[in-house]
Amino acid sequence: MRELEERNRNLEGEVKKARDEAIKLQEELRAIKEQMQTKPPVASTSHVHPAPRRTIFSSSLGRSPSTPHSSSSNAVAGPSRISSPSATTSSPTKSPMASSNGVRKNGFLSSRTSPIARASTSNTPSTSNNATTRRISDSRGIGRTRSPQSLETAGNPQRLPSRSKADEKAPVRDPEFEKLRLEELQRASDIQLAQQIQASMDAESQALNLERRSLEEFIQETFRCDICMEELPKDDVVRIGECGHETCRECMMGYVGSKLGEHRFPVLCPICVGKGGEPSRVERDLVEMLDLTQAQMDLWIELEMSQFSILLDCRKCNRSTFADASDHAEMKILGCPLPNCDHIWCKECQQTVEPGVNHSCDGSLEMGELMKARGWKHCPGCQTPVEKITGCNHMTCSTVGCNT
Repeated sequence: MRELEERNRNLEGEVKKARDEAIKLQEELRAIKEQMQTKPPVASTSHVHPAPRRTIFSSSLGRSPSTPHSSSSNAVAGPSRISSPSATTSSPTKSPMASSNGVRKNGFLSSRTSPIARASTSNTPSTSNNATTRRISDSRGIGRTRSPQSLETAGNPQRLPSRSKADEKAPVRDPEFEKLRLEELQRASDIQLAQQIQASMDAESQALNLERRSLEEFIQETFRCDICMEELPKDDVVRIGECGHETCRECMMGYVGSKLGEHRFPVLCPICVGKGGEPSRVERDLVEMLDLTQAQMDLWIELEMSQFSILLDCRKCNRSTFADASDHAEMKILGCPLPNCDHIWCKECQQTVEPGVNHSCDGSLEMGELMKARGWKHCPGCQTPVEKITGCNHMTCSTVGCNT
């Protein structure tokens, strides 16, 4: 019982300690959440690349690359385009180059030029944007241009920086925030573990409390032994069947052992004997519950069998045997039933009896037969046997005080 109480106290201390740790962890988690709510957000920076500036160049003949019209009207954002030879309109202005290379049509010179002329014209630098557009003639003679981002110019040989989707969408990480987040997750895990430990300890403590209560209820059930007068647990009781008296196991074992040592049977209830009245008997079922030795149990069985039989002790062969109790009650002269023994004796006086002779414990029958055999007679005054030796039939008794 003391061990259970000590174990219960230890478990209660551990449960209290786990609860304190859980409360402490919850307070720390609450403080971290408040700190995260009051902390200003971290500003994120992103690199924005300026859009490239694109210029459209005119390639029509009769206009100088340095004309104000080409420098002002061509500075428009968008993809660079060059009109094809079929879509080029005729110019009313005459020029020496047009007169030499142009083709007269309806009184005007056509602006269509050869591929070599177009290539030479496209190589003329523009003063408005310091960019060069390279015209390439394909197999059909149609001129195309490339984007300024993919060309290296003589004035500015550096390339524009390129952007990638990973650079635009990559989130900005805050080391301090990540550290706080990891600490919060660790503390949440510790709180969950502490709650699990606390739940298991509560369950074990509840089971121990139930066990302790059941033990206390069982221990409170006691009885008082009527022999030793002590308060003992209920599981140590021995109840005698007929009278219902209760004694402890140790007292009953000592009492039965002493009666068996004295060969007293049946064994009576000691409480009934002490109070007087009709005592009840101790039965065999109760004796088997006691811690008797094997010799004591054998003696109990032997004495129990003696209730239905009689133990005969022969003086001649010095041996013992059991005889039927009913036959023993009816017979007066007993004979040894053991083999190789013909001893006969009187049950009342235990004297040896000769075969074929009438027996009397006082010897009267034997004396009568002897007097009859020898011719003896009794004195009429004192009944003393008298034998006539000589003389007449008139005799006087010589017994003192008789004189008959």
